[in-house]
Amino acid sequence: MGGQWCALDPLDGAWRSRLQELQNTYEAAGEFEKAARTAAISLRWRPDGLEQLERLRTLAQKCPDIQRLADPLAIAVALALVTGRDRHPVWPLALAYLAADRADWSTAIAHFELAQTWAAGDPLAGAIAEPLAIARLSGGRHHYGLGNYDEAFGLFLQALRDRPTDPDTKAAVFGGAIAAGGGDRGYRAILGLKLLTKLHPQEPDYHWNLALHLLRNGDLIGGFQEYEWRLQFEQFQRDFLPYPAETRWDGRTDLRHGTLLVTQEQGLGDTIQFVRYLPAIAPRVGRLIFACVPSQVRLFAQSPAIASVADVVPLALDIPHDRHIPLISLPHHLGAALTPCPGPMPYLRSPTPLPLPDGPPVPLKIGIVWSTGRDAPGHHNTHRQRSCPLDHFLTLADRPDLGLYSLQVGAEDGAEFRQRTAHHPRCHDLAPHIHDFADTAAAIASLDLILTVDTATAHLAGALGKPVWILLPTDADWRWLRDRPDSIWYPSARLFRQTIPGDWSTVWQAIHQSLNQCLNGPNFREILRYRGSIFNSTPQPDDGVP
Repeated sequence: MGGQWCALDPLDGAWRSRLQELQNTYEAAGEFEKAARTAAISLRWRPDGLEQLERLRTLAQKCPDIQRLADPLAIAVALALVTGRDRHPVWPLALAYLAADRADWSTAIAHFELAQTWAAGDPLAGAIAEPLAIARLSGGRHHYGLGNYDEAFGLFLQALRDRPTDPDTKAAVFGGAIAAGGGDRGYRAILGLKLLTKLHPQEPDYHWNLALHLLRNGDLIGGFQEYEWRLQFEQFQRDFLPYPAETRWDGRTDLRHGTLLVTQEQGLGDTIQFVRYLPAIAPRVGRLIFACVPSQVRLFAQSPAIASVADVVPLALDIPHDRHIPLISLPHHLGAALTPCPGPMPYLRSPTPLPLPDGPPVPLKIGIVWSTGRDAPGHHNTHRQRSCPLDHFLTLADRPDLGLYSLQVGAEDGAEFRQRTAHHPRCHDLAPHIHDFADTAAAIASLDLILTVDTATAHLAGALGKPVWILLPTDADWRWLRDRPDSIWYPSARLFRQTIPGDWSTVWQAIHQSLNQCLNGPNFREILRYRGSIFNSTPQPDDGVP
């Protein structure tokens, strides 16, 4: 049939009409394959016929066996390309539609891109951008479903450049950025989120997630700048006292003769981590007041590095001040670099160690915390992920060279620990002696090592300069950065990370091995204090950290 029609005069309107009649006849009879082939020949005579091209695509979709038809029909269109006008964009466009109908997105995208190249200066060019963007989005979703997040995200980004306001494309890039966040150290996710914030500068979600990725990669200056967008979210606003936004300090207003009120926000561990910035901000203001929850007031008030520069008071609504600022805005206004520990370490202090319960003498006294706060602000969704079953910690209970001291607060956890260690003379529950964070600090001061999940106790031990080994899930919080075994926040900390989500077994193999290494060596207490070669904690060149 192709040879017959190729001999016709393409300018003859009668022949084009006959082709259309024949196509209609085939279609009415349900012979969709013949109708589709006739449409392909008709398209040969009208290479600018987009309406006919769309009809060809529709007919192909009606064929009983489209998978069988697709390749022969593609050959027919390609043959028309060879015998017809050279490099006309309608031909690769036809092939692109055929590939898209088969969900062969790689081929479809390649042909759409070729059509776009050939259409330079052609009125058809404007009609190609939209289906190309849709093909990229569809191809990205296909790869996303297969778990090929990098390939998916690359296609999502291309689609976003073509369709910057399309809700589906924006959602795909945003979701892809979260999923692709770890595969290439987050650089691809950062690229996508930066593009989203550029195209949509008033969308808080994009800025917030960009902040988390930048911080996780160690870009503290850029990260804390974007972190200011948390002020736009209701869940963070609930952490702030209802002081007027117009009196919030911008870091530039002269307060050398005024009073700055710094208020605690987010979790208790966040407060311990960021209170270190109070001495650095103090020279800029006449008087500095720090307001925190009552359970932490005594801890900070007894630490000279904090108490010497700020009045530490409980959170309240009637604290006189000229300007106020939430605590975690301080590093942004200080221009924090990757050395986030201004002033000497440790910056917190416990003047009086807690007397420990009597028990058999042991070389190493370890404080343990296995569960995060179930009701901690912002952590109710991560409690299960960050907590580690007590069973793992109790593998240490039978070792004669260790004493276990529970720092876990909470009646339910304490009862379980006491019940399961009732016959272990080297296991002790310190919770009855702990009423606030100053008591926890006193207990930590009496121990040799703290072994804890990612909770406020980890931050407290690090701020006190106590050796602390922190157990982290695969999707660890941004503050522990990526893959490192040490912490830029706490020089005395060592990080043990899951390699498989939810699997703590390899973490505990490493912990037992490290404990044996320490206890079998000379001067193990000095080794615990030193983050040297035994922990291999020196940042490597490929850590991405200056």
